[in-house]
Amino acid sequence: MLLIKQVKKRDGRIVDFEPERITLAIGKALKAAGTDDQKLAKLSETLCDDVLKGLEKKNFNETVIPGIEDIQ
Repeated sequence: MLLIKQVKKRDGRIVDFEPERITLAIGKALKAAGTDDQKLAKLSETLCDDVLKGLEKKNFNETVIPGIEDIQ
């Protein structure tokens, strides 16, 4: 279960956390790097899961909100 519910934007706003945005950003980066389209979706999802696990290991959760820089 995902513990992170919100993220702090660079301008200080707190918004709902959408892991799909991480997957999309990773997918765009992989495509730009020439990754095979057949592998793109699965690899993007796997790497997004790794990012989420890393954030939770750093104790980000419902009360400790990560910033965009933490996610990147």
